This record gives sequence, structure tokens and C-alpha cells, in this order.
Amino acid sequence: MSNLSNRETAIVKAMVRMYDKSAILSDYEEFYDRAYSPICDSVVKILGLRLPTNPSPAVQYLKYAYDYFEDIQDNNFENDIERAKLFSLTYSITETQVLYKTYAVEVYSFLEDVREVADKIEGDLWDWDPNEIDVDYGDSDTERIEFDDWDEIDDEFEI
Repeated sequence: MSNLSNRETAIVKAMVRMYDKSAILSDYEEFYDRAYSPICDSVVKILGLRLPTNPSPAVQYLKYAYDYFEDIQDNNFENDIERAKLFSLTYSITETQVLYKTYAVEVYSFLEDVREVADKIEGDLWDWDPNEIDVDYGDSDTERIEFDDWDEIDDEFEI
């Protein structure tokens, strides 16, 4: 006896009837590149069912339909489905962002020397302990994304 529910049986049965094995394999292999399954989404809609979308558990139905394609065609659902588990993945990201800041320095000067004084201070601005008066955040660029770790969230999905 299979651990597939009646609804899950209907999903994988419709997948096998509507798509060939290579299309199911392709959708399965590309699942993590796009975070959803066009095949599973269309089958679920046709059946009037709903699956969570983010994250989607569709990967377990694609795998089952591919692994047991011929059995499903023969209406044999004795094989158990391998349940996908929910994981939380963490990443470290290095990002650079352009900041447009305006600083002010107070200095005594003569009117005719202000431009010359400003030019001299510009080279040693931080020595003058400037006051930040405005920040405008510009574009950012992601330089590196690196996978750190994962945690299993004790959750399996069954419809």
C-alpha cells in the first residue's frame, strides 16, 4: 500500500498522462533554477488543487512521477513517495553600495581665501572631524554569495 494520498495519486497520474518522461525529468532537473514546476503547477490547477508556492513541495511529485513513470502508467501505486523536507538555508553575502554623503566642516577664513582653504581641507578632510549632514543611498552590487549552513525544519508536505 502506497503512502500517497488520493489527491497526490491524482497529481502524479495526471502528470504521467499529460507529459512524457523526458519532460518530467527536465522539469525536475530545472526545479531549483526557477523555484517552481510548470508541469506540477498546471496539473494542480487542472485538478482544482492548491500547493504552497514559496517554497513549493512540487519537487517530491516530480521525482515520484519520474521514478515510477511506467508503474503509474500501469495504475500501480504500490511504491512509497519520498517526502521532501523543508530546509532553511543561510548564505553570507558581500555587497558594496554607493553612498553619497555630504559633510560639513566649520572653519574660520577670509572671504577671498575660502576656495583655497576648502581645497586644502579636502585633502585632509577626516582630520577636521567633519559632521555628516546628508546620506543618499545609491546602487548596490553583490560581489559574492556563499552558502553557509542549513537547518532542517521538521516539516513534510502532504496534500
